[in-house]
Amino acid sequence: MSILKLEKAAKLEEEIRQLTNQRKMVLQQHKEDERKKRTHRICKRGAMIESILPESKDFSDDQIKTLLEQVLTSGFAVKRIAEIMSPEETPEVSATPGVIKEKSENGRDVAE
Repeated sequence: MSILKLEKAAKLEEEIRQLTNQRKMVLQQHKEDERKKRTHRICKRGAMIESILPESKDFSDDQIKTLLEQVLTSGFAVKRIAEIMSPEETPEVSATPGVIKEKSENGRDVAE
């Protein structure tokens, strides 16, 4: 091979190496960003639980897990989660826990 071709091949190899390293750095940054988002989301949701149930700060991890499992697998919660997951069919929920408003044929709110 001529010297020009060898130099060009070396330049291309260096470019490949640089691009490979850039790709690794971008992927690493993406992972770090996702990890930070997850940590923020977990902290925020834990704070929501503590604001609703201040006594929960004294609960053990197992007690919190058991409480969440029991609450979130209740009939009302399962139904509400299904409604949240399909928002096009979700009736309006009133400020009173457990009361779901639906519209009558004339457009007025009707509590279930």
